[in-house]
Amino acid sequence: MDDRELLFRVGQGDVKSFGKLIDRYSRFVTAIVCRVAGTGLANEDIEEVASDVFIKIWQNRESIVLESDSLRPYLAKTAKNMTLNKLRNSRYRNDLPLNLEIGLEENSQDLEQIETMESINSAINRLDEPDRELFIRRYVFSEPVKSLAERFELNRNTVATKLARARKKLAQFLKEGEGLQ
Repeated sequence: MDDRELLFRVGQGDVKSFGKLIDRYSRFVTAIVCRVAGTGLANEDIEEVASDVFIKIWQNRESIVLESDSLRPYLAKTAKNMTLNKLRNSRYRNDLPLNLEIGLEENSQDLEQIETMESINSAINRLDEPDRELFIRRYVFSEPVKSLAERFELNRNTVATKLARARKKLAQFLKEGEGLQ
């Protein structure tokens, strides 16, 4: 059974076809999540995101339109976006990434790095939305400008302008010491 047929059956609520879809693509989705997450997520989080991708497919099964004869592009895009969201939510709930908080020796170089990261993090958090999210997605998660434009339903030039202005604001915040907590 090809992907169009499989998706049609899933769209009709066929649970067996949904199970086949999961069997066919679970390794692919997990590989995408791992590639995007790098070392940023624990194994449990990777499994959770991969499962959430399939839950999202089930929830949106009636409205999914394939751009080609394969589900791979749709699954890859969904897995990538959900992974980036998970990374963003887990990293920016705390002021410091977890790896800096654990096993840090108290020497002047480490303390300077912490202060620098706190300043940058604080300055980023001062940006207005959607500039803050655009900045994080572009410069932390390396999301292309084209996909940002699509996600935020903006022109590419508008996204580039917003990013340039955000960089200027950050530089100003840091130069004036306003980024410090």
